[in-house]
Amino acid sequence: MAALEKFLQAVSDVVWGPPLLVFLLSTGADKVQAMLKKVLDAFVNLSAPAAREVSASDSEVDAINDDIFQQVKVAVARDPSLFETLLQVLHIARHLERIADHATNIAEDLIYMIEGEIVRHRTDGQKNTVVRPPGR
Repeated sequence: MAALEKFLQAVSDVVWGPPLLVFLLSTGADKVQAMLKKVLDAFVNLSAPAAREVSASDSEVDAINDDIFQQVKVAVARDPSLFETLLQVLHIARHLERIADHATNIAEDLIYMIEGEIVRHRTDGQKNTVVRPPGR
């Protein structure tokens, strides 16, 4: 994460005003790292509750990614010369969001493996309902 922190410092030196963009990117990276740790722990311990926590965290990372996109739009509108630097921020945010999606997929597979419950392709409100394959 040291390389990401260096990049964030460079971005914060370029972006004026409150470093909201840097804060959002750093927060997103921390959440994704926590998701990865939790899903690996859930896998090792065969813990469905921990896997469910990972699955629930995905929407937080999605929201941070959306906030970063909005902040980049505003910053580029103010100063188009920042486009290339901020494009890199968008790439990082997108990749972090994809890592979170992969952690969520692993968590959902883990829930199925432990409980036989399919939680993929459902909205957050539906993830608490049980859908079991026929014969279970």
